Amino acid sequence: IEHASKYLASKGKPTPRIDSSTTAAIHGFGKVGAITAIELYNRKVKVVAISDVSGGLYNKTGLNIPEVMAYIDKNRVCKGYPNADFISNENLLELDVDVLVPAAIDGVIHSKNAGKIKAKIVAEGANGPTTSEALKILEEKGLVVAGVNPKKNLVEIIEIKDHPFFVATQFHPEFKSRPLKPHPLFREFMKAAIKKG
Repeated sequence: IEHASKYLASKGKPTPRIDSSTTAAIHGFGKVGAITAIELYNRKVKVVAISDVSGGLYNKTGLNIPEVMAYIDKNRVCKGYPNADFISNENLLELDVDVLVPAAIDGVIHSKNAGKIKAKIVAEGANGPTTSEALKILEEKGLVVAGVNPKKNLVEIIEIKDHPFFVATQFHPEFKSRPLKPHPLFREFMKAAIKKG
């Protein structure tokens, strides 16, 4: 998310800062989604929505993520959490937020809903949550899509028609036949990641 934000800034595009002025929605509150939510919350980002299999929670002023996690630990699902409104998984994806994190299942952003995505950055947490048709639509809208392979801590950066696209290609089999051009910032990002350990 930080690299995508920096890239937008370097291109002179409006970009969210990773602070209290930033809003985020997280589709999926499992291992990846919950950790993402707490990391963003700890950086003062307003996580306005999260969801799980039971549906979603929405609070325009931001959710108290530690409180939500305690509720889910006790009740197993987010449904019924008292300090937020219910939102469907589908509507969560279309919220007007700075960062959208699809962290549940593959194919949730597709040709029928990609045009309705309002986030500036889509940070993929699930395996292949964005279909190839949807990627084309998001590219035309000028959105940055960031994907990570959580099993190998790998971020691969690809450029498609001068559009930065961070993705773990092994989770996108449709790209295997497409020629890919590594983004010039790939080495810089990898060096920084290796230094951090």
